[in-house]
Amino acid sequence: MPEQTHYPRLGWRWPRDRARSSNTVTVSWQGPSTGFVLESTPSLSPPDWKKADEVATPNNGRLEVTVSADQGSRYFRLRKP
Repeated sequence: MPEQTHYPRLGWRWPRDRARSSNTVTVSWQGPSTGFVLESTPSLSPPDWKKADEVATPNNGRLEVTVSADQGSRYFRLRKP
């Protein structure tokens, strides 16, 4: 039987108090996710996936990056090269 690969699932959340926060969104996924790379693209038509500039930090068993919501549309994925 072939070995099964489990892929982390991305999630996102707005800051709890948007009135006092800068316009940010947190993108997170279950850690550890050894070997996975966070990539982003401004469009899905066609996508131009590149390694995201943000550095992930651990938080309660998850890895997360905070991105500016002022950058316009941005799509994320985790990829295992």
